Amino acid sequence: SGAQNLLFTAISFARANAPDREKPFLFIESRITPPAGHRVGKNGLRAIGMVEGTDYVHMAGDEFLRADLSTSLYSALVTASDYGGVLTQVELDALNARKEAIAEFVNQGGGIVALAESGKGARLTPNGGHFEWLPIEIAGNVANVAPYRVTAYGNEVLGLVDGDVASPSHNYFEHSAGDPLTPVSLVSPTCT
Repeated sequence: SGAQNLLFTAISFARANAPDREKPFLFIESRITPPAGHRVGKNGLRAIGMVEGTDYVHMAGDEFLRADLSTSLYSALVTASDYGGVLTQVELDALNARKEAIAEFVNQGGGIVALAESGKGARLTPNGGHFEWLPIEIAGNVANVAPYRVTAYGNEVLGLVDGDVASPSHNYFEHSAGDPLTPVSLVSPTCT
């Protein structure tokens, strides 16, 4: 239930400032049969009540390369994970190839939900390029350093609790003062 709450909250937050937040979001994930240890990410969307064709449009990498990425069509861009979902190198390469279009989409008010990219698991993204498509510079790590704790912002503004982030997706981003990101969860300060 924590993962469902986190996913629903992330997508709702990403769509909140879109010119038309009722537009479907664009979901990027391969259409391959998931390898052992992976799941179809759309199942997570279904689990939180999202309906394909109404709430979201699913595209694989080759489709995304040709897609009209506009806030007149979509409220947000959501990517599957390569660690537990089925984001492959094809989708990651397509996202990276469209970095400028993604930045324009964000500048028009579209939101982004970027799930884990690590190259681990079944190694669906072995050539890397993780998170390069994001329109901001980030410093990310693929080490899992749980436990995470929800920040005051994550709790008070988004309504998240520690249990929602108790099973992190094998990525975390370094955060320091002045970063453009507002952390929702952080590594517990009691960790060594």
